[in-house]
Amino acid sequence: MISLKENCPMSNLERSLLLDLDIAKIKQLENDDWDYERVDIEKACLVKLFCESGFSEDDIKEYFLTGVNEGFNSAAKIKMLKKQRGKLLDIIHIKQNLLDKLDYLIASLKESK
Repeated sequence: MISLKENCPMSNLERSLLLDLDIAKIKQLENDDWDYERVDIEKACLVKLFCESGFSEDDIKEYFLTGVNEGFNSAAKIKMLKKQRGKLLDIIHIKQNLLDKLDYLIASLKESK
């Protein structure tokens, strides 16, 4: 067994998503640590990545359930990942624009001294 806390620290939301998805074989130990098999660690780290990347709970469930009944469907998963990547890139561009404006303001104030 591998400790999840050491390999992929998770929030309560991320842990509850794993429980909801029924993808982890969870056993609570006396020291309140959680033990997982390697495949569970990989799935838990994906859940953590998806949460940090802005995926909704429904999106995360859909990702893991995509292809379960009809076999692995990487095309649908790639489409989901690319869509979220685009959203993140839009956010980055907005933040970069704000940084540029602040830098311009700082430079303008320095010049006016």
